[in-house]
Amino acid sequence: LDLTASKNVFSRTYHHWFDAVSRTVQLPKDGGDGTVAWEFADPSLLIPLVLSKSSKLQDKYDLALRDHPCSPQSPWNLIIGFDEFAPGDKLKAGNHKKTMDLYLNFVELGHAALSQAATWFVPVAVRTDTCKEVSGGWAFILAVFLKRIMLGASGFATAGIPVVINGSPVLLFANLKILISDGDGLRLAYSWRGAASLKPCV
Repeated sequence: LDLTASKNVFSRTYHHWFDAVSRTVQLPKDGGDGTVAWEFADPSLLIPLVLSKSSKLQDKYDLALRDHPCSPQSPWNLIIGFDEFAPGDKLKAGNHKKTMDLYLNFVELGHAALSQAATWFVPVAVRTDTCKEVSGGWAFILAVFLKRIMLGASGFATAGIPVVINGSPVLLFANLKILISDGDGLRLAYSWRGAASLKPCV
């Protein structure tokens, strides 16, 4: 990707690669009338694509695989985090650009790699307004996403995700080890009434 290219060229290139890894799922609309189209980047396509474009990232995975060989019997540990992001002025009322962003990485890459933003994948960026339209909100969207990436046909806990690391094909298997967010994110994820509640509502 040529970072010196014009904004239009950069945008076209971005959309080209996103279209190659994107998937659209129809989710039930709140109120039971119709569905809401939700588009996200499928990790089983996103991770191999990003790795194929970055030799430095492949080197980090190569080192991690030497220390922690990955197999169905010895899966890696997956970190998934999510939080709302509000571009522009956070104090401005009626900001409809706010999004819920989900990101993921692997414990086995080590602290140094995890501290670098370039090693994280961001497969989900859904507008908060869209979450509100879906029956069950962000909690339902998160459940659909986790089921797909863990138990889907090419999920971390089923067939594994095929990647190529420095010329060698590897299947990445993983268990969900860490699910992290701030208090408000956890409230949305668990359909929790908030800090004043006695317990989450499952």
